[in-house]
Amino acid sequence: MLRSKRFWSSLIILVWLLLIRRFPFFSLAGIILTGGISYPKTLVPFRHFKFWIPIIVLMLMVPLFTGTKDAIFLGVSYSTSQFFLSLGMAIRGIAIYEFFAVLTSEINSERFSKRFKKLNLTLLDQMIRIGREVFPRVKNIYNARFAEIRTSKQLLNPRYMLKNFAVVLADITRLSNELSIDHDTSISPQKMISKVNSENASSIVLVTGDAGAGKTPWIESLIEELQKENIQVDGFISKKESIDDENWFHHLVRISTGESVPLNSMKPSESSPQTGKFFFNQSAFDWAENQTKDLRNSEWIILDEFGQLELNNGGLFPVLSNIVSQTKCHLVLSIRPSIENEVSLFLSSSFPTFRHHKIIVIPVYTKSPIIE
Repeated sequence: MLRSKRFWSSLIILVWLLLIRRFPFFSLAGIILTGGISYPKTLVPFRHFKFWIPIIVLMLMVPLFTGTKDAIFLGVSYSTSQFFLSLGMAIRGIAIYEFFAVLTSEINSERFSKRFKKLNLTLLDQMIRIGREVFPRVKNIYNARFAEIRTSKQLLNPRYMLKNFAVVLADITRLSNELSIDHDTSISPQKMISKVNSENASSIVLVTGDAGAGKTPWIESLIEELQKENIQVDGFISKKESIDDENWFHHLVRISTGESVPLNSMKPSESSPQTGKFFFNQSAFDWAENQTKDLRNSEWIILDEFGQLELNNGGLFPVLSNIVSQTKCHLVLSIRPSIENEVSLFLSSSFPTFRHHKIIVIPVYTKSPIIE
């Protein structure tokens, strides 16, 4: 540990941090220089204008609305003491950001997560897990909104800027609500139905698990419970059929009618979209899309195996898009863990008004999956 570059770089930056109150600009320059030499990638955010926007806004807003106004700039009164106070806060904030950027640079979070579990530091492990989920979403929201603002003709319009700021806050609030859902709580399809129906909002339920974990059995149990309660449910699930131990295919089955069409096979086809070892029949997706209007009256709609094709606006995405634009319902999508973050970001940006839930199916299906 004592010989690591991260240790010595962090120690030097820590010394600069202790001197920052007495020599703010000199210390900040030393911190940035130390971090840049040790880990150049930590300075990448400083090159982007959007990194500085919130810092500059806060620096300017604080002296305008707080403290005693004792100076004027371009006809606007402001507090010099509050200006220098906010400037000092900004400098310390940038310095601390660089310190943690160096401290966490090139860290293997999975390895640390295992160590935390061995030491029974479950809270730290949970913080890492939540952080890995939160930061990509926040970054996605920030980048999307910044792209909209940058290309707008109303860039200098205060009302427009205030409106976009409110939209970003609403996005962050929605993200916070999603992350406030209880973790590691066993739930059955019956409890899932009660939980979703008790909320005054449309929901998207993500059922995630590796191949063979039991996603489809959990969904089939959900369908059975919905039908018992006379709740209208429809959509499409995939049924696996084996030719032999190493060759199989799937059928796409309509839930309400039992109609089915061949969905994919392992036989190569040049005209068919491919995902992994499967070649998909476009005609199956066209068939599903043509039945979209018949799903409008359903309270729950299920789409099994939502994957990479849908993320690229193919597969069952047209079905999903038509359903959401034409009806108010609860959606259930089964996905693989490998694309979970992509799907979550995709759904959050595409359907921002929907409440999100996540079911982790424990292999093999035991009717006690985990909800987040």
